[in-house]
Amino acid sequence: MSALDGRKMSVHKLVETKGCQAMTSGTVCQGARTCLCVARKSQVLCFELFQGKKISHRQFKEVQVPANVQWMAIFGEQLCVGFQSGFLRYPLRREGIPHRMLHAHDPTLAFIARHPEDALCAVEISSIEYLLCFKSIGVYIDSRGLRSRPVELMWPATPSYC
Repeated sequence: MSALDGRKMSVHKLVETKGCQAMTSGTVCQGARTCLCVARKSQVLCFELFQGKKISHRQFKEVQVPANVQWMAIFGEQLCVGFQSGFLRYPLRREGIPHRMLHAHDPTLAFIARHPEDALCAVEISSIEYLLCFKSIGVYIDSRGLRSRPVELMWPATPSYC
């Protein structure tokens, strides 16, 4: 904010973030590295941030999402991305395939794919359970993407932001 006040500052622009529609930050490697993840449509760019004066950031990962990103967060060593009718977890420290958070063969969750729902957020309840929140419903799932509780959360009014 100092640069906006008119003070002389060294400014490092993240040119790659033009058109950003969502961002999140967090630490990985037991807090040793700070990351900034920026979404542009269905692409997410992940940067490591540094405290040094010469180099402030370095892009270390780029991931493609099946649809436009609607929400993101860092859970431990993974980037969680929400998009219409789905959530994926991407490993941040290593290469690997993304993990679908809704199991395609769970018949009790099939309605989410049939009736497109905007993703609002995901809550990590524990290391083996998540609450996935969509525009009209919230469902509890386990680490395999299967329903973990028989209840669903319904919102009394349509939320616009989470």
